[in-house]
Amino acid sequence: MKHKLENSELIIVCEEDLLSTNVESCIKQAKEALTQASGVSKLIVDLEGVNTIDSQGLNFLVGLYQESRSLEWGFSVKEASPSLVQLFKFVKLDERFGVNA
Repeated sequence: MKHKLENSELIIVCEEDLLSTNVESCIKQAKEALTQASGVSKLIVDLEGVNTIDSQGLNFLVGLYQESRSLEWGFSVKEASPSLVQLFKFVKLDERFGVNA
């Protein structure tokens, strides 16, 4: 997982599937990115490198969403594959995540 700051947006780039086997590492890296960020108004999660998300991965994304809302930041997910968009729609997170199909 990488992160970068562009303008006032913190972009977290997920480079592997979000599964229970690696979510703990993702949480640690995301927390580091959030604590290092200043002047941010929006958190964007880039899922270009993600093919599969399990329940723990969904919990991770919901946690990022909730954290961004508590900081009064905007939140969106980008580069989600069609199957991930369908997953977000199925669990009714597509609107909260700013995902458009």
